[in-house]
Amino acid sequence: MLSFSRHTFRRVVTFSALATVLASGAQAARLDGRVTDASGTRFLGAAIVRIPELKLTTSTGRDGRFSFPNLPEGNWTVEVEYVGAEKVSQTVVVGADDVVQNVRVGKDLPPLENVLVYGASAQNASAINQQRASRNIASVITADEAGALPDENIAEALQRVPGVFIERDQGEGRFVGIRGLQPSLNTVKINGVNIAAPDSDQRATALDVVPSGLLENLKVSKSFTPDMDGDAIGGTIEVKSLSGFDRDGQYFEVTAEGGYNDLMEEWSPQGTATWSNVFDAGAPESLAVALSVSYQDREFGSENLEQDGGWTPAEANGLLYPEQLELRDYQISRQRMGAVFNLDWRPSAGDEYYLRTLYSDFEDKEIRNRIEIEPDEDSGQVSAGGGQFDAAEYARSLKDRKETQDIISAVIGGLNQRGDWTFEYSLGYSYAEEDEPGRHDSKFEGADDYAFAYTSLGETPKVVLDPMAYFPQNFILDDITVENNLVEDEEWSATFDIARQFDLWGSSTEIKGGAKVRLRDKTRKSTIDVFDSFDDVDALKFRGVNPDFDLADFGFGLSRSALRSFTRGLTDDNRNADESLTESTVGDYDIQEDIYAGYLMATMDFDTVTLIGGVRYELTEFESEGATGTVYENNTLDFEETGFGTSRQDGDYDYFLPSLTVRWDVSDQIVARAAASQTIARPSFGALNPSSLAEIEEDDGETELQLEDLGNPELDPYESINLDLGGEYYPEANIGMFSLGVFYKNLDNYIAQANVAGSIDLTPWTSLVGLSPADIDDADVLQYINGDSAEVRGVEIAWFKQFDNGFMLGINGTLIDSYAEFDGRDVDLPGSYGEVGNLMVGYENYGLQLRLAVNYQSEALAVVGGDKSEDVYQDDHTQLDASVKYNIMDGLQVYFEGVNLTDEPRYFYQDDQAYNWQYEEYGRTYVVGLRMSAF
Repeated sequence: MLSFSRHTFRRVVTFSALATVLASGAQAARLDGRVTDASGTRFLGAAIVRIPELKLTTSTGRDGRFSFPNLPEGNWTVEVEYVGAEKVSQTVVVGADDVVQNVRVGKDLPPLENVLVYGASAQNASAINQQRASRNIASVITADEAGALPDENIAEALQRVPGVFIERDQGEGRFVGIRGLQPSLNTVKINGVNIAAPDSDQRATALDVVPSGLLENLKVSKSFTPDMDGDAIGGTIEVKSLSGFDRDGQYFEVTAEGGYNDLMEEWSPQGTATWSNVFDAGAPESLAVALSVSYQDREFGSENLEQDGGWTPAEANGLLYPEQLELRDYQISRQRMGAVFNLDWRPSAGDEYYLRTLYSDFEDKEIRNRIEIEPDEDSGQVSAGGGQFDAAEYARSLKDRKETQDIISAVIGGLNQRGDWTFEYSLGYSYAEEDEPGRHDSKFEGADDYAFAYTSLGETPKVVLDPMAYFPQNFILDDITVENNLVEDEEWSATFDIARQFDLWGSSTEIKGGAKVRLRDKTRKSTIDVFDSFDDVDALKFRGVNPDFDLADFGFGLSRSALRSFTRGLTDDNRNADESLTESTVGDYDIQEDIYAGYLMATMDFDTVTLIGGVRYELTEFESEGATGTVYENNTLDFEETGFGTSRQDGDYDYFLPSLTVRWDVSDQIVARAAASQTIARPSFGALNPSSLAEIEEDDGETELQLEDLGNPELDPYESINLDLGGEYYPEANIGMFSLGVFYKNLDNYIAQANVAGSIDLTPWTSLVGLSPADIDDADVLQYINGDSAEVRGVEIAWFKQFDNGFMLGINGTLIDSYAEFDGRDVDLPGSYGEVGNLMVGYENYGLQLRLAVNYQSEALAVVGGDKSEDVYQDDHTQLDASVKYNIMDGLQVYFEGVNLTDEPRYFYQDDQAYNWQYEEYGRTYVVGLRMSAF
């Protein structure tokens, strides 16, 4: 665990704490204000506010507030621009005392006619204005925008953003990638805090664990400035939860809904409750409190047909046949529970303090029945459209596990303005764990070889099982594995930033610098018992109901309750002590990673051009410790030996990361942006894992060693040079936007797996069982290594228009071309989709809201094989979602949603679409719900 005793961390925390007592120095006159709609009831965030005579520009916060500190005396013009409203100009007189000037924009119309106040119009305008006001290249989604479509979690909400794609698990969005780069190359933050990852091998955070009902705002930053973390080659995803200052006075909302999955024919409840209010605490309306809770219990499942080992050429004619085919039936229950509690205190115009917390609990129960079929090539015949085998090995198994992932995020901080100086500071904590207690994996081997055939190719090849494979007494219990796995990821962070504003060369200039410390500790611990000594127990004792499986005749299933009852009666006589020790020992690890960063940045605002440039420095220190093991099986002498050792590594690396961003306000409607930067991405924890298990087998005088997924603590981070150029057009007095951008990334040190048997010293593993590398005749060692360069280039286009009659249309698309070198071959970057796009058609009027959304991802290289014939691709995916909402009365809404209306499956293939690698279908989901809200 991490400790506050680390000297550097303590110094940074102390330095940050000093900012809270910075009260010296006389404050010059300042201008504060708030921008609202014409009625004064809705705060308008991200409005652009200018004082043209002084060349000063700022944007309003989430609550519509803006400020200009230390203004000279005089009569000045305040200009406010907000997409969907005409520009507003007012004159303000600044003297020796502070001035408050509130500004209203938009037309003073009845509520149902004021597009800046109600419904999707307000949310669309808010998101567009936030994108427009951003100084870097970014896309924004508001909470209500995310809620307009049936997105279950944050990952699914983000799939609507230009250039963003998602990786799905059991049909639900899980990991998020940006601009063709895998999710591990992004940074994810919640309320400014880097989020720990509960998955054992991942650095990327799975965003399906956070319900979409807990967010207020999502921002995807696609370019880098020095005050941002440098580990963001793809981009930075910022999740902001709600604040009481987001709304005027007390607010309350309750949502209750039920979802139905047609594949499993099950109903699933979900509910969300949100409350916020503003109180007097030393100053009028200075304390804001916000609370939100969310709960979902979803019952669903999937049907799967896939290969384990892929398709291999037959010796007789070279035609491909499956090495091992699997039929899988999943029954899944997922519970999501989340809570947000936030406090914001503003005792004066120049002082802000906050506490923001988030808790997420994600429980995934999975029952998987599986049939494994391994045909004997010598017993059959392979043709161009199928294959028949007289002998195949059959096995049936059941995976029965409950996995819980928890995420805790908390940050306390503040901001103080003293004249031209601004001080910001925060102390953050993030904790994630993945707990998998009492997982049971049971396997039954076929008592004999049985016939097998497949009579077609394609997504769902027609398979024919031997009739004997449907009798449970023909399957003998081989082993039962009981696992207790725990992964913990904890990070403390402290930040301090200081900025000063002044005039330089005719521009309003801000010099900003800061420091950040991140202390992270990730561990994995397992206790595994393997039971494999039984007296010919067959599957008849554990027969369950037949799975409802449409892809083939599955036959009987295995009973979870019967197997667990049987396992409770097992003793040490049934337990394989050696294998249990090996499995429990090798795989555990402890990785500590400390990051120390500092930056210096200048922002210069000229008449229409803003320049942001500077450099960030990041030093990374790490230590890792894990277990190594070797299992040596000598078939000639008929003995087996196991040895264990420890692997410890430490090291450090540092980078200077420069960047330059240019924003040019060509006119009131056109904004052009350009950016150049260098960023990094640290290796995943799976790639760094110091644990390893080698298997050595001697047979007929030949000794072979195999070692897979060997981590490499000496890996260098990815490095990337990033170039961006783009422009946006915002129609005057209309809610709409058109944007076009191009980007280029040149990556070095790309990480991939390679066979390093010829270059690695095998002594750490052979010595554990009394051998030497000279005793090994053949070795196969797959290790993560730094590869050559890779390139990504693309074009991004987006258009949105809201019409006066209530119709709205949005479309975005990204075209990506990628290149990488793997093992001497030129291939597409794995996981990079050539095309990603979204289409949204909507209507809102007379209390009725309609949405129809299409999300498209083209095919992508998923796995790089030994040669082109072994490459695996994910097929293109098109998903159709829709929602209908109706406001029965003010504050009461009923809605209906449909997810995956075309029942789109997930399909992977090997080299050619005819050769199934994995096919999985999830069915459609329908949701009916009721929402109540009140101010």
